[in-house]
Amino acid sequence: MFKISNIETSFARNFIEIKWKDDHSSRYHSHWMRFNCHCPKCFRVIVGQQRINCSLFPDEFPILHVHEDEEKAEIHLNYKGEVFTDHETILPLEWLRNHCYCDRCLSNMIEERQMKFALPSKDGLRPLHYDSIKDSKEGLFRVLQRVMEDGICYVKGVPVKEQFLLDFAESIGPLVDSTYGKYFKIQDLGSTDSITDTREFLTFHTDQAHYESELGVQFFHCLRFDEEVEGGESIIADMFQAAEILRKESPNDFRVLTKVPCTFATIDYNRKNPAYYETRKTVIEVDCDDQVVAVHFNTGLDSTVRVREDLIENYYRAHKKLWKIITRPELRVTCLCSIIGAWPMAGKLLYQMVELGFCSPPTLTWKTSVASTWCSVISLALK
Repeated sequence: MFKISNIETSFARNFIEIKWKDDHSSRYHSHWMRFNCHCPKCFRVIVGQQRINCSLFPDEFPILHVHEDEEKAEIHLNYKGEVFTDHETILPLEWLRNHCYCDRCLSNMIEERQMKFALPSKDGLRPLHYDSIKDSKEGLFRVLQRVMEDGICYVKGVPVKEQFLLDFAESIGPLVDSTYGKYFKIQDLGSTDSITDTREFLTFHTDQAHYESELGVQFFHCLRFDEEVEGGESIIADMFQAAEILRKESPNDFRVLTKVPCTFATIDYNRKNPAYYETRKTVIEVDCDDQVVAVHFNTGLDSTVRVREDLIENYYRAHKKLWKIITRPELRVTCLCSIIGAWPMAGKLLYQMVELGFCSPPTLTWKTSVASTWCSVISLALK
């Protein structure tokens, strides 16, 4: 239990400073404390409930009085300009300390959330065998845990049945529609709908970059892979790791890719599923803490870049450097197609999910057939 050594109110009366008995110091501002009040009138007890209208409070909101209730382990505050009659703000000490926003505590929070990157050539994909996970909630949890920790789950020995993929994906969450439909096969059809229907080499990419927000978790299920096949492997690289390497080796180019937008597009009315998708977004997204939360990299969906002319050369130079980092041999891992692969395509740092680039060499002889679908990333998080 956290205990207070001393409380002081600032000269301007707009924040308090608490000295804790473990010698930690915390500052809490007047509006922040009022809007997080835990009293029965203010504390939210139903999801989506709005019990405090922040727009009613004055910009100048000085603290009149603060005292500690040692028995209840709380502090109580009163303000000048309070909206509710006879209101007293109540804040539990444990909650206050756990939500301290001093530089030290915020740095610790960011460090806890930072990605821990594995070396593919050393650690591989840590495959699971389907027999060890099937027909149990514990087994499904192991799959989801791998997705959360590694960004991808590699499962061997799965049934070679088309319906299996749909059933497995729906055990995690509802299927999500895409420009390919909810379920599609990756095989050489001689079609012009998509490069995945051909034998052309696929470079590293994150799928569905033309959406404002990518679809979620993608699954790949190998239905056929003849022994005579040459090529056809899945080659995977961690885009977050590549972005962090760019930040370290070339900070200016990293910053360019967080500021200058790329245009991604799929515009084709002649395909089986006619599509018009176009969006502008940066290749690398960072949050307010400057942590990478997404990487959008797909040179097959790059459209015409339209930005101020003084940014053009900087953009292409930075994009080139990132591309070269992504293709470094030490950052890639290769697996055969006898897998279910699941990973989040948007790469948001939800439960430390990792965004992965995927490429596949051409199939030169005989046949391969891989089925694919997506499910909701929100459903995965709720599991």
